[in-house]
Amino acid sequence: MTELAGLVARRLCHDFAGPIGAISTALDLLEDDNNPEIRGLIRDSARGLAAALRLYRVILSPSEAPLANHEARALLADWVSARNAVTLDWQVSGDQIAAPAAATLLGLALVACEALTRGGKLTVGDDFVEADGPNLRLDRDVHDAIGGASGAVTPRAALAQVVIANAGVDGQRVAMTAVPQTLRLRVHNSGDIAA
Repeated sequence: MTELAGLVARRLCHDFAGPIGAISTALDLLEDDNNPEIRGLIRDSARGLAAALRLYRVILSPSEAPLANHEARALLADWVSARNAVTLDWQVSGDQIAAPAAATLLGLALVACEALTRGGKLTVGDDFVEADGPNLRLDRDVHDAIGGASGAVTPRAALAQVVIANAGVDGQRVAMTAVPQTLRLRVHNSGDIAA
């Protein structure tokens, strides 16, 4: 587990380095010129970083209390808005989502969204996450982590492995279906018979 924690930390550092670097560069440029484009870059980078931090907090250390449906949607929508040409279709019903289920759905949504390298549609339902788009690309190591294959875990696949492991602790399992332009991740409770 220590190796996995280290890989997750590397992943987080990688994900946060871009927005922080953009903010730093923009601030340097802003000293020379009070350009509205520079201020926009700072604002967008800061918002993207804050959205990522809030999303990772729910995924990696969910509280005991349920998460309001609208809050879960807002967390993911803020993160997705920083992704070019990705639209979110939130189909989760009910007013609240149990914390473990919210962590699983949001974690799978993050993993699936990253497969939309050229944009597309990210759909999140009560028990599934689906990514549809041209040139859908799920890295082999992420695919293996979702499928439960053993082997070396990379920083890119570490989040998927943590989400899958946490889902298992909470009595859930994840089934994956991938066809050329669609990735579907379905969450089953331990009592479900269907695969």
